[in-house]
Amino acid sequence: MKLTGIAGFELDQVEREDMPSVFESKVVTKKFRGELLSQIWRNQNSDKSTNDNLLNNNKISLVINKFFMSNIANLKYVEYNGVKWRVESFDIKAPRIHITLGGVYNG
Repeated sequence: MKLTGIAGFELDQVEREDMPSVFESKVVTKKFRGELLSQIWRNQNSDKSTNDNLLNNNKISLVINKFFMSNIANLKYVEYNGVKWRVESFDIKAPRIHITLGGVYNG
């Protein structure tokens, strides 16, 4: 299944627009397109929680560009279907990257 969405990268030392010469970590978003390789959903129940945690073990394949390649270590989440999903792992298979997603990103 084809998909499009947004990838969030946490980049260090980005200058603030409202305060020149002040730097902070900032999430930069980039659009992506790719394919859904596998779709696995599961509930994680815990004795300490009354709410079930929905985990997403979906695997997606994205077409990568120069920005993705140079910042892949900073990839924090992938957003699709209106939800930001935490990146659990990735495997570079140029010109694509295979990403395994985890739970909901709360960053």
